Amino acid sequence: MEPERASSTSTVSESLKGAPKPGYFENKSVAALQIVNVLLFVVVFTVNSIGGAVGFDNRTVASVSDSLPNRIVPAGYAFLIWNLIYLLNLVFIIWQVLPSSQRNTKAVQRIGWLNPILSVVNTAWIFAWIYGVIWLSEVLIVAFLALLITIQIRIGTYVPGIVKPGKLSTPYRVPVVEVVCIHLFFSVYIGWLSVATAANTAATFVKYVGVGTTLGWTAEGWSVLIQVVILSLAIITLLFRRDGFMTLVFTWALVAVGQNQQDSALVSTSAYTIASIIGVLSLFALITGFIARSRLPTADEKENNRCKDRACFFV
Repeated sequence: MEPERASSTSTVSESLKGAPKPGYFENKSVAALQIVNVLLFVVVFTVNSIGGAVGFDNRTVASVSDSLPNRIVPAGYAFLIWNLIYLLNLVFIIWQVLPSSQRNTKAVQRIGWLNPILSVVNTAWIFAWIYGVIWLSEVLIVAFLALLITIQIRIGTYVPGIVKPGKLSTPYRVPVVEVVCIHLFFSVYIGWLSVATAANTAATFVKYVGVGTTLGWTAEGWSVLIQVVILSLAIITLLFRRDGFMTLVFTWALVAVGQNQQDSALVSTSAYTIASIIGVLSLFALITGFIARSRLPTADEKENNRCKDRACFFV
């Protein structure tokens, strides 16, 4: 019986020699995702740069926006935030290809293929907007925003720098590098896209309904209503996520709206007032959020059950 057992063991060993190592296909999938992220970043950056500076068929993003005037359009300098977004995007792209990012966090895997899809939607929006298919640009920008929200949920960002994977799970703090490379990037991105969606919606009304009174409301009235919606979104975000990075972008955008709409006292005063409220609340949320972060355990400490009750005081 012993020779037979040895033969059986030998056969099994031989059959396993050519088998892929555990994690082989997973590693291949991660590598493919990293490569696609890099390539699509180059595509998105190139298309957005051309669309913003040179344009396609003598039409730029700004020229189309100017042809659809509304009371929620910010001053031109507000769009400089795209430089920050693409810088943070580049940092994220570089970081996600580093071995340490795969070893120390599951955030990249949680985001998965949503980021490449996000890049495709971003590129499609540029062409839809520039070529005047405004209804399609509205659909795409809403999808754009929905994807960003989904990514934010998948990451598990409870407060910038704090992750809470599930409703019943204990939150824990993440390294500063992850705060910068992931949390800050997506928070700023979703903040700006929220404002951009509002502006795109206003432009859609102008395109298909007309300038002036719409559904019994003046352009100024619609602008103030949109600003109140932005304020409501900021309050909800700060109450449930304390994402001051995201809401500070609202402040940036609304100050620019106030400056660009100086000829309307109602719109500019409303924009400045709401921007101030959001700004103060955002700073308070960031301060308390980082205090909370300093009192929480890391992921490793959480796994070792070293979280003290006082760690959740601010959370």
